Amino acid sequence: FYDQVNTLAKLLRPIKNAILMLEGDQANLADAFIQMVRLAYTIKNFKVNNLVGFQQHAIQAFNKRWEEFDISLYLLAYFLHP
Repeated sequence: FYDQVNTLAKLLRPIKNAILMLEGDQANLADAFIQMVRLAYTIKNFKVNNLVGFQQHAIQAFNKRWEEFDISLYLLAYFLHP
């Protein structure tokens, strides 16, 4: 049980960090895009044997939200960000 909770905490840490960063006064579209890419990388590459169902659910939820983004706008903000 504790191993699963520890694994889940490690998987949710990037989500927590993204929320904290984007709640700041200086957050912009480039920051949001960077956090989404980091989150995608973490979810995809996280090695979990005992939470495979949760990982698949997280990937599906992320993909659903990713489709809602206007990627062109976020890429423009990312590349123009100083």
